[in-house]
Amino acid sequence: MLWPVRAARALARGAPLPGFARVVLVRDPTDLVAVPFVALAWLTGRSVTVWGESSDAIKYS
Repeated sequence: MLWPVRAARALARGAPLPGFARVVLVRDPTDLVAVPFVALAWLTGRSVTVWGESSDAIKYS
């Protein structure tokens, strides 16, 4: 996510655009703790009342 910032800085300076950097994958098993909370946020969002109607009444296309 740093490339757009670096590109904007290079364009402002008149320098050539930087190349893409390699992505480093870091495996962290504790990240799996976040998975249930994503599901909880999704379920909570589905049950929120929007403009006086429940989200079940909203038609999804």
